[in-house]
Amino acid sequence: MLNMTRITNFATTSRAIKCSLACGLVCAAGLASPALGALPIGQDGWSQLVPAEDTKFFFVSSSTGNDANSGRTPADPVRSLARAKQLMSDSSNDWMLLKRGDTWNESFGSWNFSGKSADEPVVISSYGDAEQRPTISPLNDLGIQTGFGREVNHVAIIGIRFIANRPEHLSKSGIRWLSSGEGLVIEDCYIEGFKDNIIVQGTGVFEDVSIRRSVIVDSYSTAGHSQGLFVKNVEGIVVEENIFDANGDNPDVPAAEGDGFNQNVYIQVGVTGVEFSGNITSNGPGAGVQIRSGGIARDNLIYQNSLGMRFGYTELDWPAQYATGTIEGNVIIGGDMIGANQGIGLWVERFKDTVVQNNVILNSGDGINNIGIILAGYGEAFILQSNVVHNWTNGTSGHSLKSTIRAGDGSAVMNNIWSMASSPHVVTVNHSENLQFLSNTSFVEHDRNDLFVVDGSPLRFNQWKDHSITVGEEMDPVTLPDAGRSLADYAHSLGYEDEQDFLDHARAMSRSSWDSALTGAAAARFIRQGYISDSFATGGAFGNTGE
Repeated sequence: MLNMTRITNFATTSRAIKCSLACGLVCAAGLASPALGALPIGQDGWSQLVPAEDTKFFFVSSSTGNDANSGRTPADPVRSLARAKQLMSDSSNDWMLLKRGDTWNESFGSWNFSGKSADEPVVISSYGDAEQRPTISPLNDLGIQTGFGREVNHVAIIGIRFIANRPEHLSKSGIRWLSSGEGLVIEDCYIEGFKDNIIVQGTGVFEDVSIRRSVIVDSYSTAGHSQGLFVKNVEGIVVEENIFDANGDNPDVPAAEGDGFNQNVYIQVGVTGVEFSGNITSNGPGAGVQIRSGGIARDNLIYQNSLGMRFGYTELDWPAQYATGTIEGNVIIGGDMIGANQGIGLWVERFKDTVVQNNVILNSGDGINNIGIILAGYGEAFILQSNVVHNWTNGTSGHSLKSTIRAGDGSAVMNNIWSMASSPHVVTVNHSENLQFLSNTSFVEHDRNDLFVVDGSPLRFNQWKDHSITVGEEMDPVTLPDAGRSLADYAHSLGYEDEQDFLDHARAMSRSSWDSALTGAAAARFIRQGYISDSFATGGAFGNTGE
């Protein structure tokens, strides 16, 4: 919710409205560095929108509006979205403001209005004092879309609630952005129950997308795949501090149960400049997140998805194409989900110039694969360091790491902890040439003859530590700072009953009720501290090891 919602008593002159909005948007918060989409982020973490001198405001209320009104003041709103669109102009800095607490059973339809510039976007947002965001819930229709192939630039959608109304389960999207152009900001939105809650797909290329602090949940489909967020043909996208929960699955609707092809977040091959940080992505029948051409994935809580994170993809045409970037500080917690890739924590494939560090991957559940980290395809000039894989086994199957890559120069797996007490396996390596294992610590409660496998040869630990691809490997009981720390523990520390109670409160957040403790970054930090000590995380000694 923007502070501009507190404008019910504004003077009716255009100048008075502009001054009040500007004061509400930037007061106290200050300005920090800009995000993609060219909107600066305030010290409170929210995008700061400031109307220009010539900005026109159009107020819309389904409860008190009349399409015969001017729509120019809160006291004289129009009723329908269609009428509000008629009043707006292309290539303008117009703002359409919907009354909080009101509901429209109509779609925005095709949105072809561009903003004036990156600094002066066209805006869809809200006004009023009600707690609930304005709700868009069209019958068997989508929420908003661009005309296919149109160039649409500099649009901000902030503080809007899109609720699917699909009694016939038609394949409709919440936000469907299929255009060329640049500059899309989606912030403080709640999007629920569409086939695809958000699609951003350039026709050609779309540049600079920011999706922040929104709740994107419960997508499903009875025909075809379903995603919480699908991105394709985009250059530059920030996905930050969102809640992605239970997308791709609806067990209450016949034929809508999810499978491994339904994702919470699906960022396709060719999308570049990806920053995925501080998000919660949970309870997905497929991947928590797929980032197929790489990017930055940092400080996310990835909870109880069939596949935690996939970084890179088989379709990358190596060596001309590869994923590159950083995977850092994420917490991946397994679960008993469905799908062909069930039980994989982190899957990294066809990658180069990549750092994977300070991640915690724990408690696989009763998965099919039970592999904490997979390295697949090809890899070159990468470091996998200072990660912890803990209890990624069901006792019958399990691996901390399985590598099938053909590694190039500069490929190292170092300073990791494989805490796999009851697992039958720890590390399996095929194509071992050019791959080095340095100073990793393993712990299991037994010494099978196939704890480790190199190029098809089963090895006990003593054989592993003396192998030509290893240096300084150890087998020790590992005393982690607070092993067993979980999302349930974090929920209890905040006064919530359990994990679901925590997720329910995260899903209920909006700008007016935002709590940074309910973000992926905060949850990941708490859980990570149970497994990674400060010295270990910075590449020093292994926390506390051995007894």
